[in-house]
Amino acid sequence: MSKLTGKTIYSVKRRSVTRKSGFKVKSEFKGIRLKFGKAQSVKLNKSQKLNITFDYSNLSDKGWYGFGLYYKSQRPIDLEIINKNGKNYIRNYDYSIWSKCGSIWYSKKSSKNIFINFKNKYYSKDNQIYFYKINGGLITHEFLDINHKLWKTCDYKKHTSNLSTYMPEANFVLKKANININQIIKKSEITIPLKSCNRCMRYLPVNLGKHDNKNLSFSNHCAQCNHSNFGKIQMYNESKFEKLRHGFQLECRYCKKFVVNLPLNPMRTAGQMKEDGQRRRSFELLLQEIYGGSPQILFKTKCKEELPDFIWNKFDKKCFNCKNPISSSKKMFLDHTRPLAMLWPLDETATCLCNSCNAEKSSKFPSEFYNEDKIVKLSEITGIDIMDLKNPTPNIKAVDFIVKNKEWLFKVFLRKKRLQKTKEGKKASDLIIKALNKTFNSIPAGAPFDIVSEYKKYKS
Repeated sequence: MSKLTGKTIYSVKRRSVTRKSGFKVKSEFKGIRLKFGKAQSVKLNKSQKLNITFDYSNLSDKGWYGFGLYYKSQRPIDLEIINKNGKNYIRNYDYSIWSKCGSIWYSKKSSKNIFINFKNKYYSKDNQIYFYKINGGLITHEFLDINHKLWKTCDYKKHTSNLSTYMPEANFVLKKANININQIIKKSEITIPLKSCNRCMRYLPVNLGKHDNKNLSFSNHCAQCNHSNFGKIQMYNESKFEKLRHGFQLECRYCKKFVVNLPLNPMRTAGQMKEDGQRRRSFELLLQEIYGGSPQILFKTKCKEELPDFIWNKFDKKCFNCKNPISSSKKMFLDHTRPLAMLWPLDETATCLCNSCNAEKSSKFPSEFYNEDKIVKLSEITGIDIMDLKNPTPNIKAVDFIVKNKEWLFKVFLRKKRLQKTKEGKKASDLIIKALNKTFNSIPAGAPFDIVSEYKKYKS
């Protein structure tokens, strides 16, 4: 669940600092900056196809190989990647929004060629496809070296297993593959927004405006971000600032993983590691009270079948997002199609995802993670109306229950023994109010009542 502005008002006290930034920011860093890069374009006539080939035959070094690019189009397109080396990563938003794709794999010998095919989804009109940074080849970086000091305390194999999800940010090409394109690429008047990373100093692509939560090279900071360091961005060499809806992390996704999180996570206390799980379990407990039992158990009683098996079979034993096969329901990650943070239960509308796709989706709403085609398909499989998947709204049934049973919430539920425990200065009942306040504030018609103020009255 995204961070909430003003979160300290929900806490009994602030924790003492346990860790600071893993590595120093480079001295030449001047703050968060935004500039625009020049895109390239290809014009596709109605039935034409665009083929991009990454040819690795000129490379034989042992090491990491990969490819990556950013793209968007004037009209809907279909994308196909043929890659026999490793798992593809595609963050394919709707056309007219910058998207990306890529892959990275370790090879001890020559890699097979990669083929990327773009074609018009509809042949009635011509199309224009825009690109930025089409690149691939032998990749090298200090954090990909097993001998780097980082890996003395971290599991190298575990933390490099999902590297494809960090492409093209991790596309540090040392030796280029031969890149062949069957159409003429020209310079374009279209530009792509680039944000500075305060670690590696690179300028990398982002989406802005109403699409700033369509992540490319940077993760968002929080919903409705008002934090001065994250919620606005200054134009390069100008005093003008751009306001952001969700804010961006200071570091690119690659640096956030390797420079910040991996060195710092081992320093987190047990309480810090458990806080998110504590809040999650509290929400699940609240939903059990609302629905009169665990939705999973209720499903088994009703249908005489385990919910994970039902979802695994319903999604044809594949990850809905990346389409990779999942060997058993035990290997599947059962995703709240609509997030638990919005009070949606884990029931027969759940989605089958693999480990990496589930981690990336996190608590995002479907419209923040899937493109239009996938939302249509997800609606067909889950039975959830398309408009409900597109509009990130809370579970009104659960909200109505809380509104009608407000006294029960404060006097009975939040006073349960397990919710009164304080760990690392954080009380479970306070965390629930923090989360519920965010849920209430996301209701289109507005919060039904000020849950924070009411909570303070009952606490006093």
